[in-house]
Amino acid sequence: MNTARNLALALTALAAMMMAGCGAEGGGAATTPLTATGTFTAGIDNSEYTVDYAGAQVTAELQHKLTKEGQYACVPSVKISITPKHSDADDKSCGLDLEFKADFNGELKLKKAKFYAKSAIFQDGVAIMTFPCEGWAKEPASGEVVYESLDGAEGSLSMKPIAQPQAGQAKAVLSSTALSPKGIVDMKFKGRKFKLDLSQIKVNGSVTSAGSEDVSCAQKYQPLPFVELKDINPGSPLHNQTYSLEEFKGKYVAVLMGAGWCASCLSQTDYMQKIKTDLEAQGRKDFAMVVMNDKTAAKPNDQKKISTCNTKGKCTIGENVQFTVFQADGTYGWSSFTDPKTGQKGKKNDCFIYAPDGRFIFKHIGKGTVQLGQFDSEVRAALNTKIEDIP
Repeated sequence: MNTARNLALALTALAAMMMAGCGAEGGGAATTPLTATGTFTAGIDNSEYTVDYAGAQVTAELQHKLTKEGQYACVPSVKISITPKHSDADDKSCGLDLEFKADFNGELKLKKAKFYAKSAIFQDGVAIMTFPCEGWAKEPASGEVVYESLDGAEGSLSMKPIAQPQAGQAKAVLSSTALSPKGIVDMKFKGRKFKLDLSQIKVNGSVTSAGSEDVSCAQKYQPLPFVELKDINPGSPLHNQTYSLEEFKGKYVAVLMGAGWCASCLSQTDYMQKIKTDLEAQGRKDFAMVVMNDKTAAKPNDQKKISTCNTKGKCTIGENVQFTVFQADGTYGWSSFTDPKTGQKGKKNDCFIYAPDGRFIFKHIGKGTVQLGQFDSEVRAALNTKIEDIP
């Protein structure tokens, strides 16, 4: 009797131990703490500084689309926060926040990165105590110092879709998950910059994903107008190549209907170079400028004019502009573009602008004498339009 009783107690204890180490909502898989490994080394102030994330505290927020039995679930949103252990719970110094969102193809792309070179406790909006990152460069700024990624940073995160049964759970525990970000990201705080190599940082362990039927997966991409033409501009990175606008998929795209024999078109091209230079100085990489040189301007002299700067103060006179100049032909040209609001085909001086998801944003209409100041402001405004504000 005692032997049977002891066996029963042992089995009960074993079952309790197994349950304690299992995620009931994660399909019974054992859970492990989420931890970070790796370092990143940054060059700043003419020196190199290394931040070590071994043993750092990690929190992760994931979302997935609730699916039916037999279906996988996409993960369109991941947030990761890494903070080295400190004696003060409010100390986020040396911490790193990464936010990823799925692009049009469902791939997780970096939306924002933050590095806390100096964290702070605030009272009424004023920093009353600061915590510098140990081993980091001495920051000249007072208060909190947080470096942020520039717009258009090209970082990514690889993550497989969630399988059943977790794919159908509102709170899914994913055990033994590896979150491995990639990309070299430019980080900036005021005038100070450094490059962050995400590939050196790894996160492993169990994470919990919040499931919802309202979560959106890959965004719907609307194809840009199809043209396949040769790039005739020696200043373009794709000079002499034949390609389509799909080369710029996922970016804002401005397409000017121009011609080498058109004086106002040459000025518009120069303004586009100035806009490009200004946006890139702000860290923008999420846009593309394109000029459609008309089929009637295929002579070498016309091609040269449309590909070089002609307006003093907008770019260097005689130097090539730094973007695509397509040579239109009998198949593709101005008429390949249609204003979806009016149904009108493209004509001289028009500029069609599209969003990163391919949707039409705006068309600058070329009428008689081109108002270059208006052209400049309208193109800038369109390229700064938020996707969520497009009707």
